[in-house]
Amino acid sequence: MNERDLRTGNIVGFVLPDQPVIVSEILKYNDEYFLETLTIDGETGNAGRPIDDFEPIPLTEEWRIKCGLIKDGELTYTHKDLEGQMVYFDIAQNAYFNDVNVCGDFDQCVFIKMPEFVHTLQNWWPLLTGKELEIKL
Repeated sequence: MNERDLRTGNIVGFVLPDQPVIVSEILKYNDEYFLETLTIDGETGNAGRPIDDFEPIPLTEEWRIKCGLIKDGELTYTHKDLEGQMVYFDIAQNAYFNDVNVCGDFDQCVFIKMPEFVHTLQNWWPLLTGKELEIKL
């Protein structure tokens, strides 16, 4: 994992054992990065583990549901926080939907390529909605 991709509150996987945890602090010591984390239920987690002990959590169908994404078509998802904004996350693998694609004038909708990891969606969410993403665990 890259420390520049993380922020406090991100959910990442703790490699030993494989379990999701919440980043509570990112620490740097002698050019190495460490994460302090909390367990999902909010109890004390790992204090100062090397960042290499953690891995990103893929944004699978199960995690999309936990993040509140709603299937809106064969390849697209939306979210209640985006209602009325016509913003869609696309899981298509073709070149047409690279990062952001704005529809024609009559549609006025935006397609965003589905992020690969949970923490990436968490990082984008405040930019799209002005609030933090609520994840139901």
